Amino acid sequence: MAPLTQTRWEEEKAAQALELARTELYMKLRHLDCALSGLTPRPVQGLRGIAVDGVHLDYSPAWVLELFRHNPVYLSRTYLHALFHCLFRHLWLRGPRQPQLWNIACDIVVEHLLDQLQVFPRPMALLRTQIYSQVLEPLPLAAPGPVYRWLATQTQYPLDQLAREFYGDD
Repeated sequence: MAPLTQTRWEEEKAAQALELARTELYMKLRHLDCALSGLTPRPVQGLRGIAVDGVHLDYSPAWVLELFRHNPVYLSRTYLHALFHCLFRHLWLRGPRQPQLWNIACDIVVEHLLDQLQVFPRPMALLRTQIYSQVLEPLPLAAPGPVYRWLATQTQYPLDQLAREFYGDD
C-alpha cells in the first residue's frame, strides 16, 4: 500500500466536507435530491474554488478545507449556488454574450434566489441591497438576460466589484 500523501489526504478530507454539505442540502431541500446527486465531485488542483460543467462539481481541495474550517454553512451555500447554475441552464444559455458580463448576471440572479430562500443566510452588503432594489425588484422575474442588458450599460458600479460581491463559483 502506497503512503498517504498530503495531496491525497486533502482530497479525501475535502470530499468528506463536500459530502457533509450535500447532506445538509438534502436535509433542508429534499425536493432537490435528484439534482444534488447529479453532480460528481472531482478534485482539481489549482482551481480557486468550485466549478460546474453540468456533470462534475470540480473543486479545489485546499479551498474546500479552508472554507469548511472557517464557515461550513457557506460551503453548503456555495454548493447550492453552483447547482442552481446547472438547474437554470446558465452554462448553456450564454450564446454570443460577453462571458464576464454573463457570469456576473447569472451570479446576481442565483445569489438573489439564495438570499430570498434564506436557507443559508449571509449578511447583506449595501452593494447587494442596491443591486437587488435597482435591477431585480422592477423585473417580473429575476433572470440573467435583463441583468446582462443592465450590466452592459453600467457605469456606476465597477464590474470587478460586482463580480466579487456575487461570486460563488467558476
